[in-house]
Amino acid sequence: MDKEEKKRLRIKAYNKEYYMCAVAKEARKRWVKANPEKVKRHKENDYKHNRERYIERNAEYSKNNRLVRRAHSRIYFLVKNKRIEKPTVCSLCGKNEDKIQGHHEDYSKPLEVIWVCVKCHRAIHSNTN
Repeated sequence: MDKEEKKRLRIKAYNKEYYMCAVAKEARKRWVKANPEKVKRHKENDYKHNRERYIERNAEYSKNNRLVRRAHSRIYFLVKNKRIEKPTVCSLCGKNEDKIQGHHEDYSKPLEVIWVCVKCHRAIHSNTN
């Protein structure tokens, strides 16, 4: 077997492995969507058994992202105390949703929030990252 043949076989094996990972990922997505109760129970059970790890991770994130946490906390406080009203309509797509989220373009300006649905919020973050 010459070098070119070995290289071709190595690439073929890599592509097969990559394809299998992609197939498994799609299968996992389908299973998660079809079994929300099992996923919820698993997450709850995982949290119970790894509570300290979750608390540490949350504390570490808060420490490293103070500006982000302040902006989130400020909006949460204002909405909770009815100083600002959280809309029920997404400002991007116009859908009437229960789960409207606030998106900060600039965390140093915590009161400048775009109210968007979960789908639009994911789209915003996938485009910015």
